[in-house]
Amino acid sequence: MTQSRWFLVISPDGAARTAALHTANAFRSLIGADRCKAFDCATYRQAFENLLKKTDPAMVVDLLNQSLALSCLDFQATHCLVAALSPVTLFTLQLLRKHGVKTVHWFYEDYRKATYWKSVMTGYDHFFAVQRGAVETTCGGHGVHYHFLPTAAGCGNPEYASSQRPYDGVFIGIPSTYRITVLETLSGKNLRLAIAGSGWNVYRGSLQPMIVDGAWIDDDAAFRLMQQSKTGLNLSFDNPAGRTDRQVSPRVFDLLAAGCLLVSETNPLLDESLPGCSLHTFRTIGEAAAVITALLENYQEHSPEIERNRTIVLQNHQYINRVGAILRETGGA
Repeated sequence: MTQSRWFLVISPDGAARTAALHTANAFRSLIGADRCKAFDCATYRQAFENLLKKTDPAMVVDLLNQSLALSCLDFQATHCLVAALSPVTLFTLQLLRKHGVKTVHWFYEDYRKATYWKSVMTGYDHFFAVQRGAVETTCGGHGVHYHFLPTAAGCGNPEYASSQRPYDGVFIGIPSTYRITVLETLSGKNLRLAIAGSGWNVYRGSLQPMIVDGAWIDDDAAFRLMQQSKTGLNLSFDNPAGRTDRQVSPRVFDLLAAGCLLVSETNPLLDESLPGCSLHTFRTIGEAAAVITALLENYQEHSPEIERNRTIVLQNHQYINRVGAILRETGGA
């Protein structure tokens, strides 16, 4: 049987790019660098923008896709994995399939916000997603193989850094009206928080003394901050009331690996994403403060719960575990 050869399309920006880079590294570790080729959308996009006298976004996407298709076919890829938010068109996907390339997408964005998936889904043989709901239903209606696949810890296999953990809770992510409301409520209960993430540098309000970093924070810096907090907060961007198909943030895996007690809104996908782990959930903003306060009253840094959660994440929720699942489900090992 011919060994698979994987063409990996790397997202151009932000957290999606970080996840794509982790995925590419995991592929290299599992099947060898000679069987993988990464196509960096950021590099090609910048090159074509510089080449054109007048930047035309549509032309840039078209040129990028031409380069992508040629590079994929020249590599003689058997599989093409496109990471979330990569500007790959339906035409390109259909072209690759005509040449026998199996197309795969890992969609780790909220399908309500990143709506491009609707226009390209039919170009994929396999569609991995961090949500169910409309994505799973639409895949079924178009004969696309759907797979539930959460993201993973970006921290690798770090040393456990014991510390005094001066913070009661840590939140890392961009600000939103809902998140600000929750965090301001918690700070009003005299909880000491550590807040970081792109966009907090323009916030003006009671949380300002608790903002550790208001710009983009990389995985290593985020993990070090998590290791200084007793609890870790997972908060949706919008008020989650009435929604049952919210995605699970990649931060939850890092929080548990860092030894934080995870505090989150109730979310059915949490239990599915983290089987065997102990989680602490709330339904209302008022409940959140009560949950954290109760945890702090009985806090022990190396409790059996914390150590068990950490072990489960480091053994089962790394990117290498997720890539292993992709290889199995697509027959691409």
